[in-house]
Amino acid sequence: MIYNSTKSSRMRIERKIIIASLIVLSLFCNSGCMRALAKRSNTSSALVGTYYGGNKSVLILKNDGNADYYYSGQNDVKHSNRWSVNNNEITVNLSWMFCTVKGTIESDPTSFVLAGASELDDALWDDERFTKISDSTNAMTKDECDAFIADNSGTADYMMVDFHGLSVPVPGDFVATPSDSDDLQGYFNESDNAGIFMGYFPVASVLEEGEFIVAAESSIAQIATMFNPSEVVSMTNTTLGSYSAKEYEITGSFQNDNANIKGMMINYSEHGFVMLIMCVYKDAGAFVLDDYNYAVSYLQTNGPVGGSSSNSSNSLTSSTDVRTVLDQYETFMNEYVDFMRTYSNADSEQMLSMMDDYLELVDEFVQMEQMISNLDVDSMSPEDYAYYIEVTTRVEQNLLTLYSTPS
Repeated sequence: MIYNSTKSSRMRIERKIIIASLIVLSLFCNSGCMRALAKRSNTSSALVGTYYGGNKSVLILKNDGNADYYYSGQNDVKHSNRWSVNNNEITVNLSWMFCTVKGTIESDPTSFVLAGASELDDALWDDERFTKISDSTNAMTKDECDAFIADNSGTADYMMVDFHGLSVPVPGDFVATPSDSDDLQGYFNESDNAGIFMGYFPVASVLEEGEFIVAAESSIAQIATMFNPSEVVSMTNTTLGSYSAKEYEITGSFQNDNANIKGMMINYSEHGFVMLIMCVYKDAGAFVLDDYNYAVSYLQTNGPVGGSSSNSSNSLTSSTDVRTVLDQYETFMNEYVDFMRTYSNADSEQMLSMMDDYLELVDEFVQMEQMISNLDVDSMSPEDYAYYIEVTTRVEQNLLTLYSTPS
């Protein structure tokens, strides 16, 4: 029966999510020692300007060595701070809180992390990444700082990470946590005791909305038990773009500390997988909630390539569909190889004139690769599968000619 096949897929999702969640918990409690800052050099004059702080603040570094600092929620902007650079290290003395913070300067000094210079300073200061927004050093009022933070919050200081073909924004000061599985990625901020985690769960068939919801609810309930929830777990049916999703919130405890989890499971099964994205944090005021919401909103408009709805099967199983896709794929790849061969032999001026075509072709290349990966080879007829092997082999051999040395 088809239902039994779907049920088997659902059970596989639940097992993988439970296992991945255990890994997430392990990463959450063991990532306190994760911190890496690259050492690079630059001049102090290039640092002058106005910066957005990832913890919702404003830092203005002035030519005369003075610095203004404002943290969201303060009564006023703090002046009379001093800053300097020595051996590619920036030091800022925050006189108003009797604290000194330092950071390593990069070759392109548009972003750096400031951390406490001593254990005492660490106790007063949470590590914060600053991203240069402008070269202006004009003084700002509290209201102007609040407006500046609002304008830049959610867009500044994010790095784009690749997760199974998806681009997901993660705060630049979050450190990647180690994992034995490519199907789980975690990013943790030691100072905030907070992290963002993503899970990838391949499925063999498209899950209709009702089937997906049942599987998601069961899996989320299993995740919740590991946090000893102090109240009923909140679960809400929702959508992300055109895909059905299940959002959840858990309030509980972990290692004798309060723990909060907010997450979402997304039904990308027409693309061959279900995705989990969630944030885990101990401080109820953690800024990771803003980061999580920004990542989710980004996925809403930048989800998987192809497909439009998780409620209708997009599997290509009929002979006509499969062969049409394979023929389209081979035609494009032949054009791609011809173009790249010409491009690689062009001089710099010719390459520049070909740049627009090159970028467009690379974008289409990614879409074509995604389209081929969406083919359900398990459901193909023997004839279609033989044709699939024939076409993909020819394409691979043609691509290899780009890297072969002419005799």
